[in-house]
Amino acid sequence: MNLNGIASRIRQDIQHGGIVRTAYEVLIEGINLCVDFRIAKAMKLDVVNPDLLESQDPLQWQFLDERRLFELAKDPENILSESFLESALEKGDECYGALDGDALAAYGWYSNKPTNDDGLTVHFTPDYIYMYKGVTKRNYRGKRLHGIGMNRALREYLGRGFKGIVSHVASHNYSSIRSACRLGYRDIGYVITLKIGSHVLAHATRGCRECGFYLAAPATPPKTVRTTRDSTVVVDNP
Repeated sequence: MNLNGIASRIRQDIQHGGIVRTAYEVLIEGINLCVDFRIAKAMKLDVVNPDLLESQDPLQWQFLDERRLFELAKDPENILSESFLESALEKGDECYGALDGDALAAYGWYSNKPTNDDGLTVHFTPDYIYMYKGVTKRNYRGKRLHGIGMNRALREYLGRGFKGIVSHVASHNYSSIRSACRLGYRDIGYVITLKIGSHVLAHATRGCRECGFYLAAPATPPKTVRTTRDSTVVVDNP
């Protein structure tokens, strides 16, 4: 993006989000030109929204089994590679989605084990479910299918004895935060990470403690976990 494009984007961001929010976004993106630095808002969904259980279209909502998933993976528009499926299914993750006949309309993946996400591993207590890789096909967008699928999945998991669904959103992604709040997510704190090479320093605020929510380097347990009255600090040295 050239300078004119950057300036145009900043003007649009100021118009939609204001100067303070735009300055914060520019600051975070500027820092990330030098190091991998993230501030994520941790969120929890533990109450089913009855208004987000039924879709207007007659879709078939269900947990998709292995056979059906590998059939759907043959269509590149479903964004389901066989390598991803093998890894997710081996870990025991589940896919809850909506079928329109034989076509896949929307889906989301759910796990109760540590899950890799954009170069870091998301950790949480096993009585919660982590939601990731939510996709709605282009022809089905604008019908709240993402929220409907998540609330229907939540209902299923609460019935199994889980406490709720946890997730996280970049703190400067205001549109995604607003969307999550409309779905019923509640803010439980922040996770701040600084990644330099293979070393990760992570800080989780006190509200994340109930869910044991923190981020660490992938495929490596944290070397040191220090819990204080107000927060949890994880120092990860692979």
